[in-house]
Amino acid sequence: MFIGILFIIITFVRVSANNKISADIPQLNGYYHMSIPDNGNQYVFNIDWSHSFNRYVVTVTGQALAWATATLNIINNTSVNLVCDNGISLPGIIKYPTDLPSICWPTSKDYTCWNRLLSNITRIHVINMNHLDVGYNGIPTTGFINNILNIYFHQYFPRAAILAEQIRRISPDDSFIYTTHPWLLSMFFNCPSDFILAGIKLQCPSNDELDLIERAIRTGAITWHAGAMNMQYEWMDERALNLSLDLSVSLAKRFHVPIPCVVSVRDVPGIPIAIIRSLNQYFSQYCSYKPMVTVGVNAAVTNFDIPNGLFRWGTSDELNVLATWHSFGYPNNPGTTFTNPGGLSLNDLVIIPQIGVGLAFAFRTDNQGPPMSIAEIHQNHEILRQSYPGARIISSSFQNFLEDVSGISDELQLFDSDISDSWLQGIGSDPKRVQQYLALQRALSTCFDRNLCTINDDQLIDASRYLIKIPEHTWGLPSVYDQINWSNEQFQKVVNSVQSYNNCRMAWLEQRDFFDMYLETVHDHPLYSIIQDELSAAFNNVTRPHLDHFKTVSPTDTFVLFHDSSSPIYVSFDKNLGSISNLTRNEKIHWTDENSQLASYVYITYNETDFIQLSNTYGNPGRR
Repeated sequence: MFIGILFIIITFVRVSANNKISADIPQLNGYYHMSIPDNGNQYVFNIDWSHSFNRYVVTVTGQALAWATATLNIINNTSVNLVCDNGISLPGIIKYPTDLPSICWPTSKDYTCWNRLLSNITRIHVINMNHLDVGYNGIPTTGFINNILNIYFHQYFPRAAILAEQIRRISPDDSFIYTTHPWLLSMFFNCPSDFILAGIKLQCPSNDELDLIERAIRTGAITWHAGAMNMQYEWMDERALNLSLDLSVSLAKRFHVPIPCVVSVRDVPGIPIAIIRSLNQYFSQYCSYKPMVTVGVNAAVTNFDIPNGLFRWGTSDELNVLATWHSFGYPNNPGTTFTNPGGLSLNDLVIIPQIGVGLAFAFRTDNQGPPMSIAEIHQNHEILRQSYPGARIISSSFQNFLEDVSGISDELQLFDSDISDSWLQGIGSDPKRVQQYLALQRALSTCFDRNLCTINDDQLIDASRYLIKIPEHTWGLPSVYDQINWSNEQFQKVVNSVQSYNNCRMAWLEQRDFFDMYLETVHDHPLYSIIQDELSAAFNNVTRPHLDHFKTVSPTDTFVLFHDSSSPIYVSFDKNLGSISNLTRNEKIHWTDENSQLASYVYITYNETDFIQLSNTYGNPGRR
């Protein structure tokens, strides 16, 4: 018996020794990721110690390269040599940018570093969503608002519901959840009759369509985030913010589903840090944990210095929200293969290593709707399976993800800088719309202060959908698509006759119409007269500046400043330009001459080169 036990012990020790990599050999087992920045391609390699070869064996997983297998020979603790099955040999360097190793190939023009993937990722939440622009292109017809709403109501929502139902039948191990926006669903289920914009009528859903989408919501196939849609929150006061969040809560209560506590914003570069207190106060009614914001920034805006992954965003440990920020896209559309993953690349995933959870965005771009087929859903999931072979891929919602990660929120990095919206300067392009909206917000505040408005007023709740649309980030169609008619003379010939100009004009006017629809909805409410008072103060009581203390001067006169000084200043003006033509002191100091005047009125025209310069420089807002 003793001999038998001794044999077992010796055998165990021998097997253990055989299975153990020598202590002087770098521990490199695992999956490695390599991205190619120029084309967005990515590759994954598995490195595994082979006792038969007494060295590491490398295999390419899920995509084709010029080689399929290789051996990795260890030179020393920091140097390796990759010998591929096609005869290629590459020297490499082992680095440790984190606790995990990377292998870089300094002599290769085709290979970047291989970065070790985490081995503990067990599940990846997939958000199936598309970008919403209420009055922009992305659909087969011109993107006027009701063209957009009609395609969501009659194509996108039914498609999402049917895809979810079919995938359950065809592929029970898979699932599909489509995430949309509360404002769209509110308009869908409470569709206004005779709703006409830009001459296009909103086609309200049929009873069958209403039943289909309600069933999809109750079964979890269609869900939404907490924000009304993609808002420019800097432009909203707290009451307007709360009204926008109420849309989501109202839908959740109506259909007896959990209230979402995650606000999604796409396209818009940022959100003001001042919103965090308001979000915490609002969601404290409905969430037992911190709310979350998730932002996907337009690809033209670059160089955000913001933490990667999931972090806490706020001013203190007590006052913060969970956050994810994705630069260079919402992200981009999903690709078709693992090698060309598009917005499903490993670099686009949000990974929470503490609990082995990931978040992926199968995000289709402007008004593209849900996937076109079950095959597209499977394709997206397969890309992610090849990214983390051991992880379960879950078609999910923002709320499910938040509930999954909320337990480790206190462990996350706190980021306390403002990440505001650098696009806000653009709202000045329609000053009338801005003034009208600010007047509405002031009137609402006054109405509540006078106890003439209440939060449970059905008339105001119905009207709020038109109020909320005004600060949505879409201001009109993309462009007049004219790169020819730059001069005033050329412009005047086409501005009223070319269809692209007429379309853009109608698009801006239909955006303004939401103000009129709000007024019409509250026309018999006490709020209406308060709004009229605000509008009168803003538009009718504008007075010219008082010029009582000014005097008219002759452009031929010379004026003396600081008469009593030993060095007075002499000023005269150009009679044609109105600029300062002469500014001197004691005839010794000359700030001007005949070729260099001050404060000239300059008329500037722009051409295509200016727009190219704008595109090249705006991508770095706030930094020059």
